[in-house]
Amino acid sequence: MSATPDTPLLSVRHLAVELGSDAHRVEPVADVSFDVFPRDALGIVGPSGAGKTLTAHALLGILPEPARVRGEIELRGRSLLDRSEAELERIRGRDLALVFQDPSTAFDPVATIGAQVAEAVRVHQDLPAPQVDDRVLHLLGLVGMADPRARAAQYPHELSGGLRQRAMLAVALANDPAVLIADEPTSNLDAIAQAQVLDVLARIREETNTALVLITHDLGVIARAVDRVLVVEAGRDVETAPVDELFTAPRHPCTRSLLAAVPRLDGPGRGGAARGAGGTPVLAAEGLVKEFPVRAGMFRRVVGHVAAVADVSFTVRPGETLALVGESGSGKTTTARLALRLLEPSAGRVRFRDEDLTAASPRRLRALRRHVQIVFQDPAASLNPRLSVYETIADPLRVHRVPRADERRRVGDLLELVGLRPEQASHGPHQLSGGERQRVGIARALALEPQLLVLDEPVSALDTPNRAAVVELLEGLQRELGVAYLFIAHDLGIVRRVADRVAVMYLGRIVETAPAAALYDTPAHPYTQALLSATPVPDPPRERARRRIILAGDPPHPGDPPSGCRFRTRCWKAQAECAATEPELVDRGRGHLVACHFPEPEA
Repeated sequence: MSATPDTPLLSVRHLAVELGSDAHRVEPVADVSFDVFPRDALGIVGPSGAGKTLTAHALLGILPEPARVRGEIELRGRSLLDRSEAELERIRGRDLALVFQDPSTAFDPVATIGAQVAEAVRVHQDLPAPQVDDRVLHLLGLVGMADPRARAAQYPHELSGGLRQRAMLAVALANDPAVLIADEPTSNLDAIAQAQVLDVLARIREETNTALVLITHDLGVIARAVDRVLVVEAGRDVETAPVDELFTAPRHPCTRSLLAAVPRLDGPGRGGAARGAGGTPVLAAEGLVKEFPVRAGMFRRVVGHVAAVADVSFTVRPGETLALVGESGSGKTTTARLALRLLEPSAGRVRFRDEDLTAASPRRLRALRRHVQIVFQDPAASLNPRLSVYETIADPLRVHRVPRADERRRVGDLLELVGLRPEQASHGPHQLSGGERQRVGIARALALEPQLLVLDEPVSALDTPNRAAVVELLEGLQRELGVAYLFIAHDLGIVRRVADRVAVMYLGRIVETAPAAALYDTPAHPYTQALLSATPVPDPPRERARRRIILAGDPPHPGDPPSGCRFRTRCWKAQAECAATEPELVDRGRGHLVACHFPEPEA
């Protein structure tokens, strides 16, 4: 039976998935139903733990054992639940294909990209080697890779996150599947790479007959990429609607809470300078440079250097939030680690209040670090799995020899401050949700009452509700404690909400910095304009009407930056002067600094 525009390719009815042994069974998917039509684009959204990924895995029969599946799954009118494993193997990749969330773990690290795409072709097609090679190059071109032949010869570690995800799309499309299931394909990507992947998905839908099932917690992505939306909560479908209708008239409380939690690029920000931000900066970086050696040969001799950070200066004032934004690889995290002297700068200096951190002795630096703390990106990886919540929060207090009686009182106060229950003090990290783990990381960072927190992508690993809750927590802590934040992020919607000032980094340099309202309302550097354009707005009609700037490819390698302006090779405004001289960061008025020969503020 073939599908028509009015009959579904894929039909799911009352799907339920049970996991675990007979004595300890759980049902993370309890009752999910939906249809996917030819050339359809269905988005599946919901909080973490709602059952989105398990639903996708059930469709392909790749659930962990022991698992039991109830309900109905039909592809072109025929049930998938009564198929043998051999039959399912013929279906996977040919009729149904899956794009995994993290392409870095989905690829074989010792095989080239071309070899892995070719393997996917050969599994289902008996083609001569020249035709397989042609198919590989066609697929890499289809997913938007420039110079497919060169990319085919590269290994996964040689590609950026965005390019790896496009290579994973090429693998999934190898056999022209009827339905492409993309599980959080943009969650680990910056705004530019995310826009590129979404552009590829849109082009695939236009050029092939493939239907799309897009699983995500990003409602901005949903607004840009799909026609219909299925909302799931606690393993059940709670609302299904066309995308415009869902955003304008959500009916279920879960849908309304998800929409309310989305930080909007076009939403209200904090305005200008932070209240009370004045006087001596808490932190001042001056001309920071960090060069990493490049080694080659049997004896690993140094053959050159890569400047990950090149002449970066900024200040963070008491009680304010300065955000560092830019693509992956722009130097944001390296800059933050230099500011904490977790990395030694190649040049430049960092001052905390009136003291030079870069000249501080190890003993003095240890004393100063109680005033400057960091919250890491991945709350699961940053917590010791063998320590309880209490021991994790108490650890910095013990390092600085706080008396045990004061330690117990302080840990109790911190648990309350970050919204954790007293009984959770004895829990291990595995017993906490992602949002709760990040609250533990924040409590640990606040243990010594620092004056500055460096927040390195503190919410990027969280779903929308947890992300909103942690952002609200950070805002409340700043109002209550007066702590300053250096906030690193690639989500410009969140930055709009939390930042007083924003510094935009590209290839190791700051190219624009301004009060947040000015930067969002009238960005002057082309790169800033591209970043804002690439960030989706959770408003489908407005998103469709927005002017879109899609930057081609990745930034140049920092070991071989372009002459003159580093952005000129991707800039649509570049002229001869841009190649000849590097633009200086010039104040265009009211603290709005731009490093561009031809800045044109754009609403």
